[in-house]
Amino acid sequence: GRMLNVVNCHLSAGAAPERRLRQVHDALEQIRKWTNKATLTLEKQRNANRPSPKNIQKAEDAQTQHVDAGTIVCGDFNSDGNTAV
Repeated sequence: GRMLNVVNCHLSAGAAPERRLRQVHDALEQIRKWTNKATLTLEKQRNANRPSPKNIQKAEDAQTQHVDAGTIVCGDFNSDGNTAV
């Protein structure tokens, strides 16, 4: 199966749309960090003193899952329709 990231958020209300945008950005940034970590793990396995084909394959599979993953952002955006979020 394919990996799916789901960001289910309840953003802050009020007259600060930039704060809501920052909250969404931070959640998406975390997903990017997970993808980067999977890539670094793959590089580490490939550059190990005694590379294990099994560990390299496992790291390749994990990295591919992260790169190919879909992302859904849903929840309560507390937007009045006149803001960027």
